[in-house]
Amino acid sequence: MTVTDLAAHLGLAHSTVSRALAGNSRISPETRERVKRAAAELGYVANAGARTLRSGRSGIIGLVLPDIRNEFFAAVAQGLADDCIHQKRQMVLALSSDDPGVEAEVVRSLLESQVEGIVIALSAKPHRETLSLLNQVYCVQFLRHHRALSQPVVTVDAAEGSRMATEHLLSLGHRKIGFVGLPSATMAGAERLAGFHEAFRQAGVEHDADLICIEAAGADAGYSQVAAFLRLPRPPTAIYLSAASFAPGGILALNEAGVRIPDDLSLVVTGSSPWYETWPGGLTSISLPLEEFAHAASAMILKRRHEGPRSVQPFVKLNYQLVVRGSTRAVKP
Repeated sequence: MTVTDLAAHLGLAHSTVSRALAGNSRISPETRERVKRAAAELGYVANAGARTLRSGRSGIIGLVLPDIRNEFFAAVAQGLADDCIHQKRQMVLALSSDDPGVEAEVVRSLLESQVEGIVIALSAKPHRETLSLLNQVYCVQFLRHHRALSQPVVTVDAAEGSRMATEHLLSLGHRKIGFVGLPSATMAGAERLAGFHEAFRQAGVEHDADLICIEAAGADAGYSQVAAFLRLPRPPTAIYLSAASFAPGGILALNEAGVRIPDDLSLVVTGSSPWYETWPGGLTSISLPLEEFAHAASAMILKRRHEGPRSVQPFVKLNYQLVVRGSTRAVKP
């Protein structure tokens, strides 16, 4: 079914049908409604490729994530998708698996699809080709960013969030605090570790180097490192899991060891997962402003199209929030 077929069916000129489908105000509301009703009934679908050639706009926004199973990334994807629908755009999701080679391939594919823009959470060490490709299109870097990209950024203050978590545990009298962090080669990992150190420095307290563990994200890492902490001659009285992906495995290790939270050990997790609230007494967390984060990225990528590059703030850094629940308590004397 083409516009020509639709025009013949309705007995209207091709140009009239085209303008009616485009919502042109020069076509009467009655005719526009008649054309759109017939198009729906006959299954007419606009030729997106032809429309892109005419307008230079595909209406497609690319979103590149390392992992959709991560609740934070899933929430950002949902927020951007909702905003794209509202702005009559289409979001296309691509997963990089945090693999620089895969990341380069999906970015190249998105550019070949003539996307209007890309929102991307970069891998720790993106290929030079990826950065070159991204500099050819308007993109928004979120959560993670690279200095070689002259593109806007929306991120969070990872160091401050980590400092808040550690400061909370120190205020409860804990001194042996286990820290499970991301590799320091990543920006987020380095910032979170710096925030942990800063809290101890401000409190004038020495920390135990044996209680700092750096691992790649994942439930397995959370499990193995918390289990390792518990095997120490003097295990920690509190643990801070600085990435949301560490929480399931870390809590499993505590449960298997018969550790009671918070009677035997206080626990702070990261993220905004609904199950943190359903845990008996709730899990104290450093929570991300998910809606604010998603809409900030959406505004950057969508607002620029309507209002131009000067309308977009080049760098937005949001703050974590400490949500105190029942998994932390004062250390036993």
